[in-house]
Amino acid sequence: MKTVCLLMSFMLILSGVSAQADQTPGPLTAHNLVYSPELEQVLLVNGAGSGADVEEDNALWAWSGETWTLLSRNEIPGRVLAGTAYDLERDVLVVFGGSVSLTDRADDLWEWDGEGWTQSEAVAPQAPDHIAMVYDAARQQSVIFSGVDPEGQLIDETWTWDGLSWERAELDGERPEPRAHYAMVYDAAREVVLLFGGVTQTSPATNDFWSWDGENWQQIETETLPPVRDAARMVYDAVTETVILFGGRNGRQMLGDMWAWDGEHWTELTPEERPSARAFHEMAYDAKRETVVLYGGLSGRTTLGDLWEWDGESWTQIAF
Repeated sequence: MKTVCLLMSFMLILSGVSAQADQTPGPLTAHNLVYSPELEQVLLVNGAGSGADVEEDNALWAWSGETWTLLSRNEIPGRVLAGTAYDLERDVLVVFGGSVSLTDRADDLWEWDGEGWTQSEAVAPQAPDHIAMVYDAARQQSVIFSGVDPEGQLIDETWTWDGLSWERAELDGERPEPRAHYAMVYDAAREVVLLFGGVTQTSPATNDFWSWDGENWQQIETETLPPVRDAARMVYDAVTETVILFGGRNGRQMLGDMWAWDGEHWTELTPEERPSARAFHEMAYDAKRETVVLYGGLSGRTTLGDLWEWDGESWTQIAF
C-alpha cells in the first residue's frame, strides 16, 4: 500500500467536518469509544470533528445512555487514528499514538484515571498511527498491531502495554501481513484478540481474520467471511457472546452490512433498520445497559454525528 493512499485517508478524515455543540461531541470521525466500568458509562475521545486543527481541539466525553457529559477538554494533545483501550485491572483509560497532522505523529502515551491525565515516561514504540488498541483481559495488558511508522511505511510489530512498560512480542510463526485501518477486538468468551481486514502493502482492502492468544497469531479459516474492507469496527457483545462487525469501506464504496462471529462461524445480520453505511466510526459495549453503542464516522466526505444502540435484536437511533 503506497503512502500517498494513507495520506489521502487522513485528508478525507479532516474534510467536511462541522462545528461541535457544547452539549454533545458533534460530528466525529477516527475517534475512539471505550466502556468505563468505574463510571458505568461509554467514554469518547480523540477524532476529527471541529476543524482541521486536530491537535488543538481534543475532548473526553461520557455517554450515560441518556446524556453526554464533557469530562475534559484540551488537557492532552488531540489526535486521530490513535490506539485507545480501557485497562480493567488499573481502571484507567489508555491513549497512545495517532496523527496530529498530515506529517506529524504522536509518540506519547496518556492515561486518565477518572480525575486527570498522566503522561507515561516509558520508552514507547516508534510513533505509530492508523492503529487499533484493545485490552486483553486474560493477560491484563493492552495490545496493538502494525500501523504506519513516521516514514509512512507499514510496520510488522505486535506490542503490549502493562501499565509500566512496553514489550515487543517475539514472533517466529505466522502473523498478519503489516496493515493499517484494521478492526480489532477482545473476544472475552474465547479469551483472544481478534483482527479483521484492513489495508496492506499488496491490497487496498482485505478480509483475512486472525486471533492473538498472547503469544502467537493464528489465521482463522472459516467457510464464510465478511467481504473485504478497511476502516470497519468490531465490538464484543457480552450477552450473546458474539463479536459484531459493522461497516467500513471497499475502495470508495462505504459499507453498511453487519456480521456476527460466534467463535466458529460468521453470520450476516439483516435488521430492518440500521445505521447508514460508513467508515472510521466507533463502537463500544455498554455493560451496564447491555447494549452496543455506535457513534459517528465518515460517509463519503460527510462526517456523521449520529448515535445508535444495538440491543441484540434491533438498532435504535438515539436523539439528543
